[in-house]
Parts: sequence; C-alpha cells; structure tokens
Amino acid sequence: MKCRGISPSIEAALSLLVLTAVILSTPNAESPGLQDLLILQKEHDLMRIWAREGIPEINEMKSDFKFAFGNKGGKIEVNGRVVLIGPESKEAISAQMDFFDWNLGKRKVVLTVFK
Repeated sequence: MKCRGISPSIEAALSLLVLTAVILSTPNAESPGLQDLLILQKEHDLMRIWAREGIPEINEMKSDFKFAFGNKGGKIEVNGRVVLIGPESKEAISAQMDFFDWNLGKRKVVLTVFK
C-alpha cells in the first residue's frame, strides 16, 4: 500500500519538473529573432491591406505606417518616389511588393522599417 501512494507523488514531481523545463526553454517575445519576424509580419499585413483596398495616397500610407509601427522610423517608396518617416538607421527590415491595377498597370511599393 505504501508504494502506491509514493509512485503518483514521484510521477507528479517529475511531470512538474518537465513542465517547468519546457516553459523556461520557450523563447519570449522580446528575443531579437521574434521581434524582426513581428516587424516583417506587420509590413506584409499592411501591404495586403493596401492591395485589397487599393493603394492609397502617400499621406494615408504615412498615417497607416505610424499606426502600425508607432514611433519607429521608416521609408515608403512607391514607383521610385521616396517618403521618409522619422529618423533613419543603418539597420532595417524591408518588404517589397508589386501591385497591378485593373488596367494591369504595375506599381512597385517598398516598405522599410528602421530598427
């Protein structure tokens, strides 16, 4: 009878140790790799919104950028026309997409977020 009471306690302790090890080994959201991935995902989401709703005017694009990225600096380039937002930095994450309108006119949009 004593062995049956001890076995579940040892199994429970080992389970808690394994669970603690798994929780501590997962990366947190502040790690650099995940932060870069989050910025890249926001860039792609913003471009998908622009593609779905039609590419807006540059002032609206600037306000969308500020809403998505807060106080980070960046650059929006549409068909070679460049607009800087905030301070520049040497490190950046950039995404590029080509849009086609109903007349198959191509518009190249490059969205860059400075770190």
